[in-house]
Amino acid sequence: IMNTDSVQMIGNLDDKITLEPSKITSCFPDIILSDESQKKKQRIVALTSKSDRQKTREDCISAHCIKNQMTSTVASFDEDTLTQVIDSFLNTNNDGLGLAASRCRGNVCCFC
Repeated sequence: IMNTDSVQMIGNLDDKITLEPSKITSCFPDIILSDESQKKKQRIVALTSKSDRQKTREDCISAHCIKNQMTSTVASFDEDTLTQVIDSFLNTNNDGLGLAASRCRGNVCCFC
């Protein structure tokens, strides 16, 4: 039996309940997690956020390349719905993680 004070539950009873690892302290109130286990949890959260940022950067670069290659094809159509599809499929709307933040400073490569 877990102490509900030590875990933050997100969602309704009908929904899938998720637990935030930063909010989990212990199953028992008198047991305190060691510094090593807290650092391990922090490292897991940091690595997860790092991989999410990397995927967002890769999506922005992919979207930019696809849009550049499809420019002539899209120009022949009356409406440009392909750009909207690319933007909605690839996550390109995060602040600070867009293509401008991923460009090489001072260098011009084939993607820029």
